Amino acid sequence: MLQMPTSCEWLRERQRPGNWIDVAETDEIPSEIEGWNVTVIHMFQIAFAPEIRRRSVVGMLDDGFFLTAAQMIQPEDGTQIIRLNEEVRGTALIRANRTIQKEDPIFVSDMQNFVGFDLDEEELDAGHFTLFWTGNGWAFTFDFRRGRAKVSAMLVAAKQFLEVSKLALSHGYTRPSVDTLFSACELLSKAHLILRHNSASRAKSHGPIQSAINAWGRLGNINGEFVHLFNRVSNTRYPARYEVKAEIAMPTSSDLKLVEDEIEQLTQFVTHRVGTDH
Repeated sequence: MLQMPTSCEWLRERQRPGNWIDVAETDEIPSEIEGWNVTVIHMFQIAFAPEIRRRSVVGMLDDGFFLTAAQMIQPEDGTQIIRLNEEVRGTALIRANRTIQKEDPIFVSDMQNFVGFDLDEEELDAGHFTLFWTGNGWAFTFDFRRGRAKVSAMLVAAKQFLEVSKLALSHGYTRPSVDTLFSACELLSKAHLILRHNSASRAKSHGPIQSAINAWGRLGNINGEFVHLFNRVSNTRYPARYEVKAEIAMPTSSDLKLVEDEIEQLTQFVTHRVGTDH
């Protein structure tokens, strides 16, 4: 929970009735405001204050407006959405110090025990910054990754291809095992690129995806062993499919385990942060 420095004259001048901070685009944040407080003020500056001003001018906010929550949504298409108060959507985890039954209202004071937050399942392809008023400070959470729902679906498909590769291998069918292992690796590579907003993730052919994932691998941002395996099965896939006399190396149990681990790690990375079992 963040509490803004009340001694800061610059901040007091920008504090408006309604519990919002009116920061202009050209304002420079003074050095006495530090840490995550700077982040909150920046979000007022670039997102929330302009929207509050806009709504006030056109009469969309009444005289009793008081900001208790704000949210910036960044969909995949890049069209920013700003939500205020009851418009904010998502699932919050709060460790309340009182008994709360299902469908009971949540009060501002409950937010002092704020633990975590994530967007609703249908919005997981968007990034977000979400801010809550706790009664004496701000709690906020953000996740600017986009495409998590799309990646989750790809990981399900990748796991299916991996299972088929294992089954083919158990029967000694090397060629189908290589082909389906390649499909699993390519889906995982595309998932990485989606999460990194790489344009190659939209490619319909194999080459751009392989080139892009190798570039990320050289930067050390992706498991080098996985990238090496993807390159190897990419090179083996064509002869495995079309060159009937070619000697095709059988995937190893280590290869399969490497892909399985990559699926598991990515699944944990994109999963909903606030489970329904809390």
